[in-house]
Amino acid sequence: MARTRLRRATLDDLDLLVRHRRRMWVEILEAPSRGMDAADRAYRRWARERMKAREMVGFILETVRGEPVASGCIWLMPSQPRPTWKGTVSPYLMSTYTEKPHRGQGHATRITREAIRWSKARGYTTLLLHGSTLGRPMYLREGFTEGNEMRLRLADWPRKKLDT
Repeated sequence: MARTRLRRATLDDLDLLVRHRRRMWVEILEAPSRGMDAADRAYRRWARERMKAREMVGFILETVRGEPVASGCIWLMPSQPRPTWKGTVSPYLMSTYTEKPHRGQGHATRITREAIRWSKARGYTTLLLHGSTLGRPMYLREGFTEGNEMRLRLADWPRKKLDT
């Protein structure tokens, strides 16, 4: 295993963050990457705005030669006030990706632990994420719990003819 160093992403790293996010989605969806160009452009604009506003922070793990092997981001997601939640912002870990030749070496765990440290240091009490099938075991090992979020693809509704 090559020695690595962890650093914060800058706007100069946007191409890498977009590339890693694209690869993540291609693997999660197990679909060809066609149609991803428009999503990449939209994400690039969205991420640039969030990074400039300090509403998003990225972490990059790279070899000592500067070769990126993994990355992940925290988005400070607006959230509604509620009794068990402090504030109206929730850190959300997203777009964590490790290059295939570097998997199984703890890189995603290292990114995740840095995201946890970053969030705790700023006084947040919870870190949210949606884990892929591949990433879920690692997140569970790190102490994340599975929640009760439900999702409906509106294009699939209604599943049967409605009475009303």
